[in-house]
Amino acid sequence: MAGRIQAITISELVNFYENPRHAIASSEEDTLKKLFEAVGNQYMLNLAEDVQQNGLLGNQQIVVVYSDEVKKYVVYEGNRRVAAIKLLLNPDSFSFLDKATIDKAKKIGQQGGIPEVINCYVTDESDAFFIMERLHSGEDKGRGIKQWTAREKEAFKV
Repeated sequence: MAGRIQAITISELVNFYENPRHAIASSEEDTLKKLFEAVGNQYMLNLAEDVQQNGLLGNQQIVVVYSDEVKKYVVYEGNRRVAAIKLLLNPDSFSFLDKATIDKAKKIGQQGGIPEVINCYVTDESDAFFIMERLHSGEDKGRGIKQWTAREKEAFKV
């Protein structure tokens, strides 16, 4: 892994058109629309509110690859979080969403604390795909992230 951490403005980030969460998209707006449809508007609002209240978790870097084609950074890992921030910063640009969802996003965004610059892990596509697979494919014989069992969740609460 040969990446680096870099502060990048949200306006320099585009969501990954080929995100496995949804069908391949044709534009940034289409990507966001497909992502919201796949995840659900309420879930995206819940995430947006969490980001507004708690920021981005430090152990979950946004993973990006610079694209010479679009002259921006493509988000490979962290598409939901970046989309949630974009929603809070500019809810009116999400014309595919219903008015109630846009109004809720505006209300959350008015509370402030929305980052316009975030630290991202900048790397190449091969490394980005490796990270995505490791984070989303489950435990994988000890190599990936392991979900807590019910007993482990209860022990954590204590």
